[in-house]
Amino acid sequence: MKINIVEDVYSKMQRPNIENKILGALMYNFDYFVKYKHTLEPSYFYVPLNKMLFNAFLELNLKSMDIDVLLQKLI
Repeated sequence: MKINIVEDVYSKMQRPNIENKILGALMYNFDYFVKYKHTLEPSYFYVPLNKMLFNAFLELNLKSMDIDVLLQKLI
């Protein structure tokens, strides 16, 4: 199987942008997180900060806390 270098580089460049959009949607509406948390895993995130945020979302969910708690600490 041949890997197209241009497609590989483009994919890696787009990945952080896609991750940011996914996390943004989860922050916008935490119900999305509850719905899709079983589909996503921290290892799917390429950007370390995005991985940390997703792990924080998981922890909040385990503690039955809303994402607003995390956002208030960040602001």
